[in-house]
Amino acid sequence: MLKQKIILRADGNKLIGFGHIYRLLALADILKEHFYIAFALYKTSDFIEQEIKSYCDEIIILPGELPYKTADEISAGQEINFDLKDILNGDEIVVLDGYHFGINYQKAVKEKNCKLVCIDDLATNRFVADAVINHAPGLDQSIYKMEAYTKLYTGLDYAILRKPFMRPHSSINKIDGDVFISLGGSDYFQLTLKIARLLVDVKELNTLHIMYSNSFPKGMIDTLEKISNETTRLKLYMNLSANEIADLMDTCEYAFVSASTVLLEAYSRNLICFTGFYTTNHFFIYNGFIKLNKAIGLGNLKDLNPSILNEVFKNPDYYPNQNSDNLDTTSKQSDPPAKNLLKLFLDLNLKLRSVELADMKLYFDWANDEVVRNNSINQNAIEWDNHVRWFTDKLKSKYFKLYVLDYSATPVGQIRTDLNEDGNWVINYSIDKLWRGFGFGKKIVQLLIEKEPGKLFLAFVKTSNDLSNKIFQSNGFDLSGVKIINNEKYNAFEYLK
Repeated sequence: MLKQKIILRADGNKLIGFGHIYRLLALADILKEHFYIAFALYKTSDFIEQEIKSYCDEIIILPGELPYKTADEISAGQEINFDLKDILNGDEIVVLDGYHFGINYQKAVKEKNCKLVCIDDLATNRFVADAVINHAPGLDQSIYKMEAYTKLYTGLDYAILRKPFMRPHSSINKIDGDVFISLGGSDYFQLTLKIARLLVDVKELNTLHIMYSNSFPKGMIDTLEKISNETTRLKLYMNLSANEIADLMDTCEYAFVSASTVLLEAYSRNLICFTGFYTTNHFFIYNGFIKLNKAIGLGNLKDLNPSILNEVFKNPDYYPNQNSDNLDTTSKQSDPPAKNLLKLFLDLNLKLRSVELADMKLYFDWANDEVVRNNSINQNAIEWDNHVRWFTDKLKSKYFKLYVLDYSATPVGQIRTDLNEDGNWVINYSIDKLWRGFGFGKKIVQLLIEKEPGKLFLAFVKTSNDLSNKIFQSNGFDLSGVKIINNEKYNAFEYLK
């Protein structure tokens, strides 16, 4: 099957930085096994373009020059003109990350009949997207203005991080007192130099490991290199890969970072994080981390001074709770963010449709799948002639409803309901063996409930079928008891909400 195309749309330069691009590259890293990924942007640095090519199947350089201001200089309603008109066919998923993709740009994408996802940090625009993601923790979702169909995904459960930052962290190579410092890919306000000067003589700290890029102001690079040559306490790193950054973080105890994606990265590596803001798009992440005691707040980094640092270092009780389990792939508390994000994008193209006569063979193959038969009340193999009679009879019956779950026009599962003598609808579902493990079981039950509201649904699930039991419970079904059928135990679930 051909992979569906996702078009990532973001921009970056020395003025606005490269955070939007790197965030979408993290998303590409999560999705690229299951989708064809293209990245559309205005001309940027050769290094960034090479980075994009290492994550994506295609890079699309848009004609013209980047017409952007910084996030602090724009207001609600300001946006760029729609620039994907000649690129979209209508069957893509478009992902927008930036502050200039306003309501008109979003509507233009939707009018092309594409699915739309917006990555957002400001909540200033009204959203007509199918999904909006803001990975800031502790966010009040009521601040968003959006359509009734728009789904909002917030918090660290949807942290958009590259895969090296999702791996289990280790303290084997950690050096007490070492510090990781990163203030963005362009550092327009030259805060890296300011923090380096403030920290280089702090006795509680050891080596300062400073990330920088060739997009930094040249004068600042020259000064940092001069300081680095004069002391062994300051080391500079330029254009590291995600793996190299994660490895470097794992050698450090502390991080001094802006309240952007780099804060989530440092938190995922279990560093004690000092963070601050210097632009409005940092506020949600900053406030969430401070409110939940996941980082130490330094306020506006433009105003950082020795007295603020002295106050922090003389109060060790002020240090945060180090608990990054929800960004760890080993977490048993919830699905890791990468899995949640993959489910989100797969779900965008799921559709529950009524069955057709042409689905007869498909239903037959699904019904005779070994796993399906083992979990069925009737475990005998189904003969074709019997199936033909059963299928054609059920198509005509008003007491029986059959549906197929399609993913981008590919059938991936079935669900049916049978009206019993008590007026209750008994559910039976299955997922194609090639599509198991993507959360489609939970989704197919959810879509059925949405399609037929107000009905009393029943389900009988083998007590040994842990996955199916969890699916009905997660969809709000109540366990009403255990029933013995054909000498086997089945959990009886019912739903009426």
